Amino acid sequence: AIAKFIFDSGIWPRASITAGFVLSFVLCRTEVQLLGDGYTWLAIFGNGGYYISKWAEQGGIWLLRAIQMALGGYTMETALLAFQITSIFSGAVYVYLSIILVREFVGSPKSRLLGTVLLWGSGMILMFFGYVEFYPPLWPVAILYVIAVKRGLTDSRWAFASALILAIGTLMHAQMIILSPGLVFMIVHRLQSPILKLQFLTTLSVLCLIGFAGLWLVMRNPETAIMLLPYFTGRSIAPDYAVFSLIHVADLFELTMIVCPLVFSLLTNTRFSSARHFDSTTAVLALMSLGSMTFLVLYGAAITMARDWDVMAFGLLAPVLLLIHAYRSPDNELPSRLLLATCLTGILLTASYTATCTTVPAAENRFFSILNERTRSGYVVLSNYYA
Repeated sequence: AIAKFIFDSGIWPRASITAGFVLSFVLCRTEVQLLGDGYTWLAIFGNGGYYISKWAEQGGIWLLRAIQMALGGYTMETALLAFQITSIFSGAVYVYLSIILVREFVGSPKSRLLGTVLLWGSGMILMFFGYVEFYPPLWPVAILYVIAVKRGLTDSRWAFASALILAIGTLMHAQMIILSPGLVFMIVHRLQSPILKLQFLTTLSVLCLIGFAGLWLVMRNPETAIMLLPYFTGRSIAPDYAVFSLIHVADLFELTMIVCPLVFSLLTNTRFSSARHFDSTTAVLALMSLGSMTFLVLYGAAITMARDWDVMAFGLLAPVLLLIHAYRSPDNELPSRLLLATCLTGILLTASYTATCTTVPAAENRFFSILNERTRSGYVVLSNYYA
């Protein structure tokens, strides 16, 4: 009955749920910006007309400055309010679109409820509590993009729309590009002529080679090489932190438990073996997940995971959506009691994490413990940043 009310009763249930989330985002908004680069951004954009631009999030910067201008000027107060407006509005759109996404990707009422818990009962929901960063708008844009790609598999109008959404998302933040493999698959899937498919894949291969050449140049430049982790031995600032290091694996495990605390328990109940359940939508999500996991494993921000969890968390969106889609199969449907226990566990874990990061004493204690106990180079980064 709950699932039918949420997913099949028109726009008003979705709007009511979204309004409830927005109320919680506003009332419980973050009071101290100890996660991410919050205070740095406030200092940069609260300094009058002058600011330091950053290529990776140029669209997000333009949006922020426009909101600041509408609020009366470029002060630290308007910067904070602009970030909070962007964060909370992004959360509203994310909640509303996630209901539409789950309804399209999953048919079973129980599995739909599980899907919404995975998307709402996640540590990343913290980004919508007035979070001072450029990542919150990326999440609703990504949800809309995934919906568009799925619809674009059969509808040419949505095929063009998905390309446009990807371009807008990449302008907002370059990290959106990790979801581009899904668009590539959709284009190949829609091309009827084998010659056109061959021409498209050949062109794409050439572009990939150019991209790898550019990546090689990036790795040879000391100023930009830090964007990617070394494979076996870390750099002098963190010799023990590399792609193939236990510390990196442990950090990714911890990140997964924050963004999707139920993932490992759910994987034990998921069956991927049936070929009849591997459809084109599954292939889209699998390719998006491949791009996302490659980013998570290689990107250098992992070395300061305690501060850069937000940029890394986006890399888990596609794998979580793939897991949600896997539960469309009757073979994966949870019994009612187990579903209730799973939902409550996800909500409680997320609520405790969110409460810790949004209340002043708890947030300060958490970061004091990070500064006191962290032993590798991330300690230096954090101590310089928060001192």
